Amino acid sequence: MTRIIIIIGIALLINLPDKTERILTKKLASEDHFEGSSRRQLRMIEWIRLYPLKKTLLVSLWLFCLYATMRGIVMVGQTHRQDFLWITITFLVITIATVRKVWGYIKISYHCVPVFNRKLPKQELQELLNGEHFQQVPFQNKLLQKYTPVLLSENWAVIEGTLISRTSIQQIKFVHDIPGRKSTRIQIKYRNGEEFHLRSQSLYARGEHAAEMLNVLKKVAMQETDLENETPVIIENTEIVEKKDKDLIYWNMNYRGKFKRTLCFIPVVVILCSLTPLFMGNFWMVYDIILVFILILQLVYTYRKMKEESQKQDSDKGE
Repeated sequence: MTRIIIIIGIALLINLPDKTERILTKKLASEDHFEGSSRRQLRMIEWIRLYPLKKTLLVSLWLFCLYATMRGIVMVGQTHRQDFLWITITFLVITIATVRKVWGYIKISYHCVPVFNRKLPKQELQELLNGEHFQQVPFQNKLLQKYTPVLLSENWAVIEGTLISRTSIQQIKFVHDIPGRKSTRIQIKYRNGEEFHLRSQSLYARGEHAAEMLNVLKKVAMQETDLENETPVIIENTEIVEKKDKDLIYWNMNYRGKFKRTLCFIPVVVILCSLTPLFMGNFWMVYDIILVFILILQLVYTYRKMKEESQKQDSDKGE
């Protein structure tokens, strides 16, 4: 019975994001329901990607590490056990190393409004949707209709829980069907030069579905403007979205960022190698050798790829 409950719980957690997205999208598309309630609209868009829940979980994990650190200090003082000392040091390093990242994440008022959430206070963000009424864009393809909801209002668009200012768009890059890659990328560039990309892994916009998604993106960018020569540009499949030096997800970084991330893991490997005699018994040396070997291999590989990437970029600039 316990196994069945666990399996059901895991299934619910896996399907929670998609279920939440569909339910909230339908509510947002109801014009009468949100008459004069821009604050509630913004909160609902924030919940599409479960950002409030993510904040709660992140803070809870950090507080747990802080508690484990304080508790470990007390236990080391009382028992003087070496295993408690190393565990305490591990939690202490994690707590100190992540405090800026955690604070930087939770202090952002609304993660669903990229660019604007770093420039405007919370109250002004809540006023962005005054007088806006969203309608869902119909897709002919059933997968796009079900899993890639797009909402449009006069000045804003919502694609998979990301609020996009239609009046600020300068360029949209739509990259799909790249050999060796299954993901679809949509990158938005605003007129102030700032860029961001949408969640790409769940976009069902590859193959024959790409043409329909492209037409929707053209609708998103179709906005009257008083600025001359500022008509939004749609770029399709011309280049892969450039990866960044820093990103929370390892695979979204370029090799320069991956090499730096691997360097950051050297202290972690040192700590793990120090802890293995406590948990791995007589074979601790084998595990230490494997850890160090993997780290060195990863460093060499990412370093070589970083050099190749740098040379390619220099040659492209020369051309």
